[in-house]
Amino acid sequence: MIGLLFANGISPKPTMELWFKTTTEHRLFGNDFIAAAMDKQMKDGKKVPGIRRWKHFRRFMCVYDFRVNANTEKERNPLWKVQSLLTELNHQAKKMWLAGKWVSIDEQTLGFKGKSAMKLRISYKREGDGFQCDAVCDRGYTVAFYFRHGDAPILPIAYKHLELSPTARRVVWLALQLPYNWHCIFMDNLFNSRKLFSALWIAQALAHGVVRTSGRGIPTSIRQVEEKNANKAEALRGTTKAAKLLNCRQCPNLVAVSVYDTKPVHLLSSVSESVCWLEKKRKV
Repeated sequence: MIGLLFANGISPKPTMELWFKTTTEHRLFGNDFIAAAMDKQMKDGKKVPGIRRWKHFRRFMCVYDFRVNANTEKERNPLWKVQSLLTELNHQAKKMWLAGKWVSIDEQTLGFKGKSAMKLRISYKREGDGFQCDAVCDRGYTVAFYFRHGDAPILPIAYKHLELSPTARRVVWLALQLPYNWHCIFMDNLFNSRKLFSALWIAQALAHGVVRTSGRGIPTSIRQVEEKNANKAEALRGTTKAAKLLNCRQCPNLVAVSVYDTKPVHLLSSVSESVCWLEKKRKV
């Protein structure tokens, strides 16, 4: 049975059932040698079909490396049993899509209703509870992904001085999977911070998106506070402030902007090439 797995890896067939058919039964994909070898003749004269034996084998076979400590591996990476498959999926996904200049990094959820210690409680998404990963995508195609279960990826020593959080380390790892340098990455406020943008600059990537105001690198000079009074809030609507970080080699060309809409919105960008006023007109 294991030999059949190797044979199918060297010369794949559309379905494994075709290995158990003779050339008479299937002229193109039949195999007389394997079809005859897989059937088992019992002492009472009965014959167990090879395809039935194969299904039993695939249902109950488990390959395990006795050199690996299961408890240690589970603490480090709860997905360690399928990690080789996930790594292969990431490897193949990058080869099958040519990412453009503009990409996005966000969380992805795989809905799951069963019982699992890795299932996350998600009340704000249509998919509901499930397994969650961070992914870099281009026009709906997932270029690379990294699950949130277990330890964050280990980055090169060039990022050590930044002391990145696990979330930021996953984002930088995803940026390093992109095929070219200086991709422009859109992200939401869960990820964005000045420290992360510095790390992405080292990874030769640019970023843009909304950002939270506390502890994320937004200068106090452009920070706007939400006004609770409706009349005062309407008067503040449209207020725009901008600042540029100067003389910083770790994160050059970083721009911070705040705009008061119905609430104040703050943005960080290393993508913007200029800050200027543009007049927009529309018919009403």
